[in-house]
Amino acid sequence: VSQTLASLSFTISLLFSTYREEMRRYTKNPKIFIKIIIATPAVKVYVNAMERLLFILMENV
Repeated sequence: VSQTLASLSFTISLLFSTYREEMRRYTKNPKIFIKIIIATPAVKVYVNAMERLLFILMENV
């Protein structure tokens, strides 16, 4: 299970860094960039799904 969590966290960080790079391309201003991340519903939904998945994995340990 720890291997699953490790690969999962790696995937999450990979996706977020890709997302960050995309956003950086759109705006050079970090404050605007942070606002975009906070305001993006797709990211919120994704994070919620990941949290739920991690919780389920932890329950099965």
